[in-house]
Amino acid sequence: MISNWIVTTWRSGSTFLSQFLRSHPASFYFEEPFNYAGRARLTDPGDERLLTALSMLSHFLQCDFSYAEKHWPNFPNAFSFTGSHTLQSICGDGQWKSNSMCPDPLFLSTMCSFYPIQLTKTVRLALNFTRHLLDDSRIKDLRILYLVRDPRAVIQSRKNRRDFCMAECLDPQFLCQDLINDYHSYLELTKAFPGKIKYCDLIKYPCY
Repeated sequence: MISNWIVTTWRSGSTFLSQFLRSHPASFYFEEPFNYAGRARLTDPGDERLLTALSMLSHFLQCDFSYAEKHWPNFPNAFSFTGSHTLQSICGDGQWKSNSMCPDPLFLSTMCSFYPIQLTKTVRLALNFTRHLLDDSRIKDLRILYLVRDPRAVIQSRKNRRDFCMAECLDPQFLCQDLINDYHSYLELTKAFPGKIKYCDLIKYPCY
């Protein structure tokens, strides 16, 4: 089983890239499993939400969706962004409640195990925390795609989405600091985990 994890920040092209990658018929996709954490970036090692997020993603990458039940009680449609094109043909898109088995974690875990490629994306996690899962021996063949976009384009795109992006999210200083921190983490991680992480800029440095 191969696991691909797109790590980036809001409005950086992750939806486009993930939709492109999930079009492969052998992939099982789960979108932004950290939605429950709200609209903040998870950067504090002492933040309990961070530990929960890493544990949840570890389970997901092992096709264990039962773990989500106790963390997403207020997100009844959380699983509607999960699965594959085959699963969507069974459950529909956005109409999961019409089929009682579709949001069932056991059903999703079983379906997930049929696919050799697991794919996810996150925009809330600082890159340095991916080390926790790269060190996890239970997750085989984990690959990190570190996606970067010109910060000017990111800010402009965020301004058009005021429904979710406010205050620090629109501040170039915070965005640029996040990018600097993530880039330093990228340099460290490439040394610690050769071949496990790729730098992706969809304009200048496409990732393959």
